[in-house]
Amino acid sequence: MKFDIKITDKDMYRFNLYHTYHTFNGIISIVVGLFVFVVLYVVRDRLTPTDVILYIALGIALLLYSPISLFTRSKAQVASSKVLQNTLSYDFNDEGIRVTTEVEVNEGEANSSLLPWNQLYKIVETKKQLLIYSGRMNAYVIPVEQLGGKKEELKEYIKERTDDYRLSFRK
Repeated sequence: MKFDIKITDKDMYRFNLYHTYHTFNGIISIVVGLFVFVVLYVVRDRLTPTDVILYIALGIALLLYSPISLFTRSKAQVASSKVLQNTLSYDFNDEGIRVTTEVEVNEGEANSSLLPWNQLYKIVETKKQLLIYSGRMNAYVIPVEQLGGKKEELKEYIKERTDDYRLSFRK
C-alpha cells in the first residue's frame, strides 16, 4: 500500500500535543495548573487582590504555556525542515514501512529509509492521525484525511504484520 503525505504545521502541532500530554511531564503540568486554582479557591478569603491575580496568572501560565510553545515549535519545525516541507511517500510492504522523500538529506545518502515491522516501537491511532513510532520520541505522522478513505484497510494490513501489544487503535 502506498500513500503520499504532506505534513502541515497543524499536523505537527497535533502530534506534539498528543505526545506531550501522554507523557509524565505533560500530565503533571495540567495537574499542577489545576491544583493552583484549587488552592486559590480554598484560601481565597485570606488573600489580597494582588495574590489572587498572581495565583490566576500562575494557573493560566501553567495550563497555557505548553500548548502555546508547542504551537510555535511545530511551525518552526516544519518551516526549518526541507523534508517536512515536501511530500513524503509511504510504502507499506512485507519488509516494513519505507518512507521516501524527494529531498536529498545528505550528499551521497539515500533519500529513503525502511522501518522493518519487527523494529516498530508502537503505532497509535488518534482521531486525526496515525502515529508510527520508530522509538519513544520519534514518529512518522500520517494524517488520516490524506489516506483517501483507506484507513481501515491500512489498519488491517498493519495488524497482520505487527504484534498486538504495539498497536493502539481506536475502537
